[in-house]
Amino acid sequence: MDEDHYHSDIKFLPPPNPHDIVALDAIRAQGNICPTANIDPEKESIFAVYDVSDELLEQYQSHFPYKVAVRWQIVTADLPIHYDWGTSSDKYLYLIDTGGDDVKTEFYSELDDDPIEGGSLDIEGRTLIKTIQEVPNSWFRINVKTPHRVVGITRPRIALIIRPSVLAFHERKGPLCP
Repeated sequence: MDEDHYHSDIKFLPPPNPHDIVALDAIRAQGNICPTANIDPEKESIFAVYDVSDELLEQYQSHFPYKVAVRWQIVTADLPIHYDWGTSSDKYLYLIDTGGDDVKTEFYSELDDDPIEGGSLDIEGRTLIKTIQEVPNSWFRINVKTPHRVVGITRPRIALIIRPSVLAFHERKGPLCP
């Protein structure tokens, strides 16, 4: 495994079964469980999270010794530099569609007054530390408690994501995001 602080390829998680991968319209029909503020007030939110089937949740839960949230994530434009909300640094992603032909995740230096609990950040005063090329149809882990952004998105980016859950396994449908 090519492991570092920012990113590592993951081999212990199997790819989702083809019958578990649902169409974008079917995912969106469920309703976004993690509404976020719009980056551009004239446009719809570029980031949305949706529940997966109970079967898919149970399949991936069996690979972790702690409770996890398994969700669909749809991103429709470049994400600005940010920390993910939540307390866990690890987010596992399986990209069904990278969202473009040259999508990259870039990791940046931290500043002393960064709001590590989550949110968007200014890029001024930061140094680009690492860039990873997005690869479809494989699992990887990223450290979401390091300033990062995703660039090169030209179509909907569809990912299966796994994070430690703040909800009990049987109470997964609620207002909290993964």
